[in-house]
Amino acid sequence: MGDGEAKGATEFAAEYPELAARMVKALSRADEAETPWPVSMSFVASHDIVAIIGNLPGSDEDSDETSSEVIDSVIDAAVSRGLIHSAREVGEDGLAIAVARCCRGGSIGCYIAVDDHEIRPEDAEVALAGCVLVSLPCDRVEQLADALDDVDVPYAALGQVGGDHIIVAGVPSNETYVDLALSEL
Repeated sequence: MGDGEAKGATEFAAEYPELAARMVKALSRADEAETPWPVSMSFVASHDIVAIIGNLPGSDEDSDETSSEVIDSVIDAAVSRGLIHSAREVGEDGLAIAVARCCRGGSIGCYIAVDDHEIRPEDAEVALAGCVLVSLPCDRVEQLADALDDVDVPYAALGQVGGDHIIVAGVPSNETYVDLALSEL
């Protein structure tokens, strides 16, 4: 994307009411997603860390995309070791909708900090085939990161589960892109 095509964080933040409305509308459709892993697809515990695993938007990776089989096997192993509380494929919905579905299903909010330099705010609604959104206890993050590093699977910590709102904010811009109460979903 060229400089003229990219939106700045400030411009995107001005559009956040439309993003929030699109999120609510998307959540009104039935969630037909299924998970191949024996864990919840919804956030289940306050204070869990939220992370995304897979080929992230805007990554500077020179290597080929990480295969879904590698990601699946790492998540299978992490689930069997008790590292992960929840896992949901991001897929066609995009990151913002996947986060909202995890929150609504678990009746718990979260705070997501989107690095304006790594995962651009405008990627919130982009389909992320092969990416998986997970939640895990704080004391398991290093173990999961080591397992992902061992097989060169990209990942990023995004935030933390808790509260009764879904908040998506930009870093370092300090812009709030979404602030939705669970009751609005």
